[in-house]
Amino acid sequence: MKNSALKLRFFSSPSAETLSVFLSALALRLIFVFQWSHLPYYSNLLADAQVHQQWALEILGGQFARHAAFYQSPFYPYLLALVYKIFGTSPMPMLIIQAFASALACVAVARLAARCFDEKAGLTAGLIAALYSPFVLYSALLLKETWAVLGFALFCLAAVRALDSGKWTDAFLCGLAGGWTALSRGNALLLLPVLPAFWLLRRGGNIRPKVLIPVFALGALLPILPVTLHNYRASRDFVPVNYTGGFVFYLGNNGKAVGAMDYPSGISSNAREEEKQAAALAEAEAGRPLKPSEISSFWFKKGLRFIAAHPLDWFKLTIRKTYFFLNCYEPPDEYNIDFIRRNFLTALKFPLPAFGFVGALGIMGLFLFLRRNDKTLLLGVFTALYAASVIATTISDRYRLPAAVFLAVFAGGFIARLTERGFYRELKLMHVRFLSSLPVAALCLLPSPLDKVSLEAQGWSQLVSMHYHDGEYSKALYALDRAFEADPAHVHAEAILKGAMAVGGKFGNAPLAAKLYDKGMALYPDNALFYAGKGALLSDNGRYKEAIALFETAVRLKPDFTEVYRNLFFACVYAGERKPALEYGKKALALDPSASDIRAKLKQLNHSPRPRRHVHRRKHRHVRG
Repeated sequence: MKNSALKLRFFSSPSAETLSVFLSALALRLIFVFQWSHLPYYSNLLADAQVHQQWALEILGGQFARHAAFYQSPFYPYLLALVYKIFGTSPMPMLIIQAFASALACVAVARLAARCFDEKAGLTAGLIAALYSPFVLYSALLLKETWAVLGFALFCLAAVRALDSGKWTDAFLCGLAGGWTALSRGNALLLLPVLPAFWLLRRGGNIRPKVLIPVFALGALLPILPVTLHNYRASRDFVPVNYTGGFVFYLGNNGKAVGAMDYPSGISSNAREEEKQAAALAEAEAGRPLKPSEISSFWFKKGLRFIAAHPLDWFKLTIRKTYFFLNCYEPPDEYNIDFIRRNFLTALKFPLPAFGFVGALGIMGLFLFLRRNDKTLLLGVFTALYAASVIATTISDRYRLPAAVFLAVFAGGFIARLTERGFYRELKLMHVRFLSSLPVAALCLLPSPLDKVSLEAQGWSQLVSMHYHDGEYSKALYALDRAFEADPAHVHAEAILKGAMAVGGKFGNAPLAAKLYDKGMALYPDNALFYAGKGALLSDNGRYKEAIALFETAVRLKPDFTEVYRNLFFACVYAGERKPALEYGKKALALDPSASDIRAKLKQLNHSPRPRRHVHRRKHRHVRG
């Protein structure tokens, strides 16, 4: 009996709780990383993950500094480059490191809840974070989100320690953690002034604002200053971290915004293309070249002008974004956790807590225990500021992800208090706050207003391109069929192109490939690739007149389409159309001076008044989507 009591006391100690949280989180993440490595997503990076990979490889290749100020947050690509330098360019070592980082974030959440409430709340909050399904998913992606979550957790933990102790070392570490987090998520900068404000309002005892605030500021500056200096050297412009903030604000505040996953027409979701296109549009409207800070300011002011001109529409949009932020559904930015959970056998199929659970309990805990002590009040202010910073822009699962750090702490405190004797008597005294929390908590559990059918089609569309890239053409066509079954109007253009290329080029079914190109032209009439693809298909089958008309439409939509001018030239040659052949051949050669076969054929045409028809017929180049 004595030994059992000793064991129980040992397990209840902070070190045992910390270890249990860390090991459970790490085991789940390592299992998922192993499972993820067998999915098509592992070798086919999407959007920002692809950009991070490319950027890291450029750094390894010697391009350590950028030619301009950072558009994206810079921390992750440089960390990825360092890991690649040490372990090679396989993603697996980085994903294993991220599994450890994510597990450490869960430990930080546990210690944060223990400081705000008690050890029972700490263990509960830590296990919630350890099992939280979005944390598990993002630990296996080449994205900065795991590091942002770790940064916010460490910053909050350091902040409550500094508020408790009043030590300059805690103040310095808090500033350091906040500055480092800002290199992954720029809105962390909004949280930095909160702790100094608390010191000024709670002066007395061991709190010495004149000492603590400068030390805190020094800690925050240390990670940020090298980035600011890089940006000034590259662009002769003051950009503290990166300059994407203005454009992100505009994404969520314009006449066509719906509140989630907003991208205006003409702007790519690929970060590098987005940077170029956002700058080009801003400079075209301004009528002059703009510095990075001016580009960000341009988009920010454009969003403000929308708010000033349409205050009622903006208010409705903000209410909608608030609902999206609180709702249980994870609005996908790149990776759709709901789609992955349903269609792949991974740990995500386990009954893991999601935002509905964490959000509802966290909000009830926030309402009940906000004024429990200075630490919960500080954490409540952090929660409100972070939520406001996301709602002010646009909602996605990635942007919302760090909010679970704050909410898990309050959820842990709420669950721990539920099990205590006398809580329900205390609840009667706090019934107004509790009842006030219920409508907000209910928003976390309501059905999503987003169109899940279109998101299903987009999920299958992603898989079409991935399977095609991996050479699994039958799986690509199966995924394309599922995409059309889900929602024909929202099948990605690239998925239709890859399906047509698989059917026509790999399986030799030209009629079905032509039908897919026709579907693509109906859905995306301004996409030159469909006209070019079908034109190449018809040329290969000797239908040159029809092919020429399609090629001409393609170059009208995309005037610098080198491959299509090439195909046009040869189609005209085989159709016996000498005059247009000469015209298109010259344009093709101007776009690609190294094309010796076009040069030779042009020379032959210039010396031959009547080219022979259907001689030396060649297979036309199919343009890849």
